[in-house]
Amino acid sequence: MTTPPPPADTEDDLPEQLAIRRAKRERILADGRTRYPAYYRHMAPINIRGARVYGSFPRPAVQAPGAFASLPEDVFRVDVRPRQQYAAGYLPGSLSIEESGSMLAYLSWLVPFKAPLALITHDRAQSERITVELFRIGYEDIRAYIAADAMEPPAVLRTAGIEEAAAILRTAAMPVLDVRYAAEHRESPLPGARPLPFDQIQVWAQEIEAGGPALVVCASGERAAPAATFLRRHGIEAIPLIDGGVDDLLGRI
Repeated sequence: MTTPPPPADTEDDLPEQLAIRRAKRERILADGRTRYPAYYRHMAPINIRGARVYGSFPRPAVQAPGAFASLPEDVFRVDVRPRQQYAAGYLPGSLSIEESGSMLAYLSWLVPFKAPLALITHDRAQSERITVELFRIGYEDIRAYIAADAMEPPAVLRTAGIEEAAAILRTAAMPVLDVRYAAEHRESPLPGARPLPFDQIQVWAQEIEAGGPALVVCASGERAAPAATFLRRHGIEAIPLIDGGVDDLLGRI
C-alpha cells in the first residue's frame, strides 16, 4: 500500500510545520522512504527549544564581487541557479544546488548544519526567498549574496553530454560515479559505474582519489551537478552529466 504524500503547504502553516512536511517530501524522493535529509535530525531539538524570533524577514546583504570573494574560507558559497547556467559561468569553489523541491535535502547532505552560507542568485528576490527556506530548517547564518551577473570573472565548468558519457562508459576512459540513491542502484544498475549514493557523499568522497578526471551521473543531472561541485572542492576533477541520466546511458552502452 502506498503512503499518500504530505499535504500541500498553506499560508497558515508555522515554520516548524513547513520544515517537517518538506522533509517528509524530500525523504519520499530519496530512497523508498528510508532516507531523511540530514537536517531532519536537528528539527526535534529546535522545535522543543523554540525557534529564534526575528524582528523582520531575513534579508542577506548584497556584496560587491571583491568583498564576496574575500569572505572567510569556512563560508560555503552556494549557487542556486539552474545547473546549466552554473556550468556556463560559475564561481570556483562554489556548490551548484539549484532551487528546486529537493534543494534543502541536497544542501543538508553537502553542507554541515548551521554552517555559514553565501548565496549566488539571479537577484535579490531569489536571495530572500532562499534565505527564508534555509532559516526554516536551521541554516540561519546567511552572510551575503551576489547576483550572478556581477561575478567577475566567472569560470566555465567542464560537463559531459550523453554521447560523450556513453563513450566514457564503453571505453572505461575514466571512473564513472553513479550518485543516484541506493534503491535506484538496485532497481537499475549502470554497468561500469561505481554506485555511490548521493546522501552518503560525505563518507565516500573521502575514498575517491584526488585528481581525476571522473564522470558523475545520476537520473537527470540534478544530483550530478551538486555532487561534482562538492567533489571539485575536495580536489577531484569531477565532470557532471547535467542534461540526461542513467536511462539515457543504458540505451547507448
